[in-house]
Amino acid sequence: MSQTVSGRASSLDDLPNWKRIESKSTPNEIIDAYNKGKQVGFNLHDKVLGKFFSDNLDLACNISEDLLQKLTKELNFNCKHLFIKPEGMEDFEALYIVERADYLSGKRKDAYKLARELKSKYKKELFSINFVFMPGEDKINFSAISCDGYFLQYEPKKIPPKSRKAQSRGVRVSKKSK
Repeated sequence: MSQTVSGRASSLDDLPNWKRIESKSTPNEIIDAYNKGKQVGFNLHDKVLGKFFSDNLDLACNISEDLLQKLTKELNFNCKHLFIKPEGMEDFEALYIVERADYLSGKRKDAYKLARELKSKYKKELFSINFVFMPGEDKINFSAISCDGYFLQYEPKKIPPKSRKAQSRGVRVSKKSK
């Protein structure tokens, strides 16, 4: 049965200017290939986002450690604990729990000045870090800190300064060589 629209035939046999393209794939195979390609795209997207987040997290950790060293060496600011939390893929917050006496002293103003300098130095379109200082108490509720989203706690490894330099150059330092 052929229908006409504006006097034209709608059957392929009645359309001399058109021919059917023979497909070597069934519609189900085409849909399956589309879904597989879509999944590959999602997997690649997830990998790219994962690397982006990981790179930003590494940067946040390194900057936080740098500030910790400056606080300790330049200001003699006693930091008891350091935590980091993400506030998205590109925004991070570092929490420094410091001695109460240092927190209440004039050193805190200098600590925030150092923090602002580092924040400005590393501010990019797709990366930002904030620094928060809090006075430490005798008993710290680590569960509450974790519930606030801080999922990394800084725990420095006890590596002697000479060993650290050698390791960064890929040189193995054994206990016998000391």
